[in-house]
Amino acid sequence: MRYVCAMFKFAHISDIHLGPLPQLTLRELFSKRITGFVNWHRNRRKHLFVNTLDLLLSDLKIRAPDHLCITGDLVNLATDMEIRLSGEWLRTIGNPYDTTVVLGNHDAYVPGAHDKAVEDWYPFIASDDDPSQWPKDEHIFPTYRRRGPVAIIGCSTANATLPFSASGYFSGRQAREW
Repeated sequence: MRYVCAMFKFAHISDIHLGPLPQLTLRELFSKRITGFVNWHRNRRKHLFVNTLDLLLSDLKIRAPDHLCITGDLVNLATDMEIRLSGEWLRTIGNPYDTTVVLGNHDAYVPGAHDKAVEDWYPFIASDDDPSQWPKDEHIFPTYRRRGPVAIIGCSTANATLPFSASGYFSGRQAREW
């Protein structure tokens, strides 16, 4: 018996932190976001260059991976505008079947942000066996997507935390699900 093994190429990028930061209202800053805002201006903006992601995506087009995984931190402070703009960006880089997103702690920076990100980015997150709408009373992770010979299992510990804290939570349900 002869076995043929098809090559499957996937690319993985993480911690994109799409920028620049949008204009924030005082209400938006009156939360954990103030620490992230200060951190962005004092540190992160010096290390995240505007064209780096464009260069990376251009290189990925040349290499033509079968699938792209984007894990964690598409946004910086999880404002409504950042989440919406990140969703628009996702829709420009490829179709949801060929791109998988897993949320990071910055995508759930403040209460409510996780759910807003999942709603906007849902086609890039949804499991293959769950094409229906995300049930609001449950967390969506873990997710399962099968692409060729590869199973992509997305687990996320992202949840809103207090200022100066970035801990996550990995539920027993996620560990047992797949």
